[in-house]
Amino acid sequence: MYLWYEGMVTYADMHHIASRLALELTKPSSIHIMAPMGAGKSTFARMLFEAKGCVTFAGSPTFGIVHEYQDGAHMDFYRLKHKDEVEAAGIPEYFFARSLMIVTEWIDLFPDFYHELYMDAPGPFFSIQITVEGEVRCLSIKKRRG
Repeated sequence: MYLWYEGMVTYADMHHIASRLALELTKPSSIHIMAPMGAGKSTFARMLFEAKGCVTFAGSPTFGIVHEYQDGAHMDFYRLKHKDEVEAAGIPEYFFARSLMIVTEWIDLFPDFYHELYMDAPGPFFSIQITVEGEVRCLSIKKRRG
């Protein structure tokens, strides 16, 4: 992985960065956002989908697990407890059998599945880390080589 972006960000910066990142996203592609609760995962996901032309963003899919959009899907792994639930929800086929832009939240709760995607998922692969300390928000975006 190589560093695509890193730095302190404002809300406006996040919007600009999401717009820049959206230019690199093809179908299929996967974007994995990791951050503590309330750090802006769903906000950044919304910015990405809006930059790709989605006008009906449904918010965080915490309770529905997956929200589908035209040419994309937004997934939240927070409520899933076991890898069996990931399989039962049909999540792997989103990555391997469909040509979508997929944004995930809380995938870091399933490090083996994340590693499988890193190794085998087709298309661009981005890992995004958002950290918050007081009023300061930092963003780190890494892209898989190749």
